[in-house]
Amino acid sequence: MRVRHLYIHVPFCGRRCSYCDFSIAVRANTPVDEYTAALRSELDGLRARLDSSTLDTVYLGGGTPSRLGGLGIANVLGSVREHAFVANDAEVTIEANPDDVDDVAVAHWVDAQVNRVSLGAQSFDEGALKWMHRTHDASQIGIAVDTLRRGGISNISLDLIFALPDHLNRSWKTDLDRALALNPSHVSLYGLTVEAQTPIARWADRGATVQGSEEEYEEEFLTAHSMMTDAGFEHYEVSNFARPGFGSRHNSAYWSGAPYAGVGPSAHSFDGTARRWNVSAYSEWIRRLQRHESVLAGEEFLTDQNRDAEEVYLGMRTRRGLPILLSVVWLEVARRIEVPAYGIGLPGHFVVGIGDPELAADPSGAAFALVDPFAGGTPVPSATLYRAIGHEATARDLRPWDTPRTLLRILANIRTWAQRTERVRTRLWALELSLLLPGCPEGLRREHGETLARTGEFAAAAVALEAFAERVEAEHPLVARSARQDARTARSRLN
Repeated sequence: MRVRHLYIHVPFCGRRCSYCDFSIAVRANTPVDEYTAALRSELDGLRARLDSSTLDTVYLGGGTPSRLGGLGIANVLGSVREHAFVANDAEVTIEANPDDVDDVAVAHWVDAQVNRVSLGAQSFDEGALKWMHRTHDASQIGIAVDTLRRGGISNISLDLIFALPDHLNRSWKTDLDRALALNPSHVSLYGLTVEAQTPIARWADRGATVQGSEEEYEEEFLTAHSMMTDAGFEHYEVSNFARPGFGSRHNSAYWSGAPYAGVGPSAHSFDGTARRWNVSAYSEWIRRLQRHESVLAGEEFLTDQNRDAEEVYLGMRTRRGLPILLSVVWLEVARRIEVPAYGIGLPGHFVVGIGDPELAADPSGAAFALVDPFAGGTPVPSATLYRAIGHEATARDLRPWDTPRTLLRILANIRTWAQRTERVRTRLWALELSLLLPGCPEGLRREHGETLARTGEFAAAAVALEAFAERVEAEHPLVARSARQDARTARSRLN
């Protein structure tokens, strides 16, 4: 399969940030020549896939790609062009730290046709930057933005981190105001998490407070959503905001399930069938390439269930949302709990739950509906969603609507809850949602026709399911197949 999207992992950093568990190589002096020679060798091994490819996006991530300097970046992109054609309108992104940006480096990046820079600002608060072990100060962020624009790169993204611990006294609103004042085209916002083997994990083990509370996490996320959208940004992915037309084309390819190639230590690739990843340690990656050995560390072949799961959680992360059969009962739930409900397949509308309308007034009940967290609506607090199905998890577990593990756990709880109850309509709603899920229990699916028969919605359900399948066939073939299977079950019950 031809490659349209290429990721290049550049692992070097001057210092490990306190929260970072990425595959990096801390070096006082970056081994630019050694890295670029090894990268060229790995690209040689991909020549069969790259020779006939036209790249729409190239993304240098890390680590800190800007540690390669101006000429190092130019050499990397020169090697890419020796192996593949880069489209004239390609999006070519590098991640950079503010302290690496100067006029000479930017001139080399522009000559190499870099047209987008993702700048790791993280915060404008000096105390927070020191606590995070960042190598730059707050003043260097604005200087870097000015330098990039002066040198010819105007498509600039800023990274910020929220949910920092209270003892830092960092003002999240001030950080957002200062970021907006720089007029970036894109902003990525990430909630702080404590990962194993990081400095903040060790601090936490010693009893230190290293992150904000659940309530602060949720409040800061919603504050960002409000301020960014009021400023004209589109909240197009759970952690990403963009001016119209400036969403990350490279990352959007990941979120849509498109194939991509990855080179460099720990880089991942996907060819539409299998996902593969490289060894993560820089020293091992170098050693294998010097010995002309494979740098592959592992691979997995996606099953239909894997694809279903990814369609669910990627849809939940992005504005495209998920297609869903919206029956009269869903609309009734939405009316009773006073949240907006929408039709089949509208972009940006997420399934957040199901339940019995009779329980809607009871906070311990299981009443949900469709809501629109991004396109003009107010996100339902994730902790509230959890409590509604009796799941004692916290808002941070969703982060919000973040991982397939969390999503599938919630939906499994819904199915279990529905199986325990004798309420026919509740069971029916769980079955409607199961059209989108991998691993729906066969016994539960077989009950679908019987449930519909008892509720007198047999023929209507079959017609609705068939119409739904036809509508989503092109974009969601697996969902359509599942819907047709249930439609056939309903039809069989009419005979």
